Amino acid sequence: MVVGGAGGTNIPTSVAQVILDYLFFDYDLQKSVSEPRVQVLGNVTNIEDNFDEAFEVMKKSKNLRKMRTGMN
Repeated sequence: MVVGGAGGTNIPTSVAQVILDYLFFDYDLQKSVSEPRVQVLGNVTNIEDNFDEAFEVMKKSKNLRKMRTGMN
């Protein structure tokens, strides 16, 4: 498997998420690449569109939970 990307600070987290989706969630490579991403930069969390929907699907198949931190 060869995984890479463009986007500066997005590269390490995006590549890691693709590999994790492929290895731990049994996604094929196309699905792994097309899944929404989450990235934490300092005290800012960036979440792509449809991340919540994708998370709900993953949560049903695995023992996961979404943690929300910070002040609202």
